[in-house]
Amino acid sequence: MSRSLKIVALLIMFAAGSALWIGKSLAQSAAITSSSQGAAANSSYQVGQGGYESNIYAGEAGDGVSPEAARLRQADHAHAQSTRALVAKHQQSSDSQERESLREELNKVIAEHFETRQQMRARELEELEAQVRHLRTLHDRRKKEKDQIVGDRLQRLLRDADGLGWGSDDGDAGNLFRSPATRRSVSSSPARASGSNNSQ
Repeated sequence: MSRSLKIVALLIMFAAGSALWIGKSLAQSAAITSSSQGAAANSSYQVGQGGYESNIYAGEAGDGVSPEAARLRQADHAHAQSTRALVAKHQQSSDSQERESLREELNKVIAEHFETRQQMRARELEELEAQVRHLRTLHDRRKKEKDQIVGDRLQRLLRDADGLGWGSDDGDAGNLFRSPATRRSVSSSPARASGSNNSQ
C-alpha cells in the first residue's frame, strides 16, 4: 500500500511539472507572437483591405541617414497616418457631404504622399547612379592597368614560391622564413613522414 501511494505521488508530481512546463511554453509563445505583431505594426499599416508598407527602402534603416532622407521618411510616415485616419473617417461617416469632403482631402494627401515617395525614389536613383559611375571608373582603370596588375600578380606568386614573399599575416611567427609552398613541401616530405611513423 505504501509503495502504491509513492507511485501515485510521483505521478502527480510529474503531471504538475508537465503542466507547469506547458504553461511556460505557451506564455513564451504568446510573448513572441505579440512581439512579432508589434514589429509588423510598426513597419506597415493597413488601408482598407490592402497592405501598404510604410518603409519602401531597405537601405533607409540604420545609422548614417542624411537629414534630407530622414525628413522624407518622416513625411512619408506622416502621410501614411493621415491617409489611414481619413479612410477610417470616410468609412464611419454616413453624411454624403462629409464623405465628399473627406474624399477631396484624402485625394490631396495621397497626391502629396506620391510626391514624397517620388523624391525618395529619385534620391535612391541618384545614389545608385553614383555607385555605377564609381564602379565604371574603377573597371576602366583596371582595363588600362591590366599589364601592371598581371605583372604584380605574377611577381608575387613567384616570390612567394621562392620564399621571398612577405609571409603570412595569420600569426604564424615561427614560420616567417618559409613560404606557404615551402611549409607544405616540408610537412609532406618522405623523411618527415618516416620519422613520424618511427616515433609511433
